[in-house]
Amino acid sequence: MNEDLPPPPVPPEVDLRGLDYMPLHGNHLFGSEFNALATDDAWRAGVTLWWAAWNQQPAGSLPDNDMALCRLADLGRDVKGWKQIREMALRGFVLCSDGRLYHPFICKQALIAWDKRVKERERKAEYRAKKAATKVGPPPGVPRDNPGTEDGTGDGTKPGPDADVPADVNGRDVTGRDVTTKTPEAARIDPISAAAAEAEAAAARSEIPPPDPSKCPTRRGAVAVILRSGGVSDATQAHPTVVDWAQRGVTDQQLRDAIEIARTRKTSGDIPVAYLKPIVTELHERPVDAGGSKERDWDRIFGPQERTA
Repeated sequence: MNEDLPPPPVPPEVDLRGLDYMPLHGNHLFGSEFNALATDDAWRAGVTLWWAAWNQQPAGSLPDNDMALCRLADLGRDVKGWKQIREMALRGFVLCSDGRLYHPFICKQALIAWDKRVKERERKAEYRAKKAATKVGPPPGVPRDNPGTEDGTGDGTKPGPDADVPADVNGRDVTGRDVTTKTPEAARIDPISAAAAEAEAAAARSEIPPPDPSKCPTRRGAVAVILRSGGVSDATQAHPTVVDWAQRGVTDQQLRDAIEIARTRKTSGDIPVAYLKPIVTELHERPVDAGGSKERDWDRIFGPQERTA
């Protein structure tokens, strides 16, 4: 570490990988000397490096290595061509005491986004802790949504007010939407409440009931019921992949396990059938002693003679 150089403007733990949104700040960019002076090649490499820096750790930084920078600028192995535009492409970046290059403006935005990410993680952890604590339930005769009283009755689980989503210095949240103007309550979508509702739905999906035989006369219909109950919105009994799983004898439990695995990887939004396909394939092709699929749930309900696609 070189003590003669300035310290890094962001802590080493700041990591924004996985965040698809980076603020562009058009007025700042198109009014800059970089925009006025850079050649087309240098401009493209420079903007590409901003996105690369956003996805480095610490966020907002780049390695001080020409080969690495050449590749991060999407120039492949053309180090000679990189060195011709290096100075302009790295305009604004400063070498700091940890040996990495930092862009002060990008680092400022990275710290805003990191603060939101940390608070969101803390909020989710607090929600999960409260959810686990309330699984036991209140004492007999006490309503669950009871704020509690001084005599010890009540479980104190009455929800409080929704929290505002933190915005950056320009009044925009991580999606770029303006959150400074309040919309009518009926039309406002609160991300905090939406996340809580998603967590509630995920908890409900952890115990997906088996399909009702009277409503699922075919195996592919039962597969579609299980998938849609787990949040797979495009699952229908006519879907080619659903038909294939029904014919191959994919079990109910394998479908539920695949949905749960997908939920750990894709924490928001719907899960399409295509996203589940490799997970189901891996689970179904396991050996029998590792949870394989010799015994089928459908066979246990109806008998092999009734299982049709």
